[in-house]
Amino acid sequence: MIRTVALEGILEAAKKGVLAGYPVMGFKAIVYNGSYYEVDSSDLAFQFAASMAFKKVMAEASPTLLEPICEIKVLAPQERVEDILSDLQARRGRILGMEQEGALAAVRAEVPLAEVLGYYKALPGLTGGAGAYNPGVQPLPGGAPAPGPEDRPEPGPGGLRWPWSA
Repeated sequence: MIRTVALEGILEAAKKGVLAGYPVMGFKAIVYNGSYYEVDSSDLAFQFAASMAFKKVMAEASPTLLEPICEIKVLAPQERVEDILSDLQARRGRILGMEQEGALAAVRAEVPLAEVLGYYKALPGLTGGAGAYNPGVQPLPGGAPAPGPEDRPEPGPGGLRWPWSA
């Protein structure tokens, strides 16, 4: 019972996080022991103690704030691939590979989400108006899986859409 209550306190503290209020992921907590006294022990006391211990340990562990990463696929004419590669690398992207899709080259890369947000404005200039891209959020380690195509809403007016999709 003590372990269960203490773990609840740890999990609650992990949800609130220690860096900017973001949840803590990818940790292991083990409750070794605890003493219960009829007079001054309560579930709330064990939860609070476990929460405080978690916060203290996390402060000493030097946690890192993870940045969301998008895996994007950029389609562009073959003669514009060098411009696309240079731009993705300037956006702190990591090139995963290139493929040929008909007359277009497909470049796959992982790019920080903050760098992808304005990419729709830069892409026409890089490709002479003949390019398109498809962003997708990668799951963080231990996180929920990225949403699939069936989970994405239909694009609205001015929304991005592959030029050949129905």
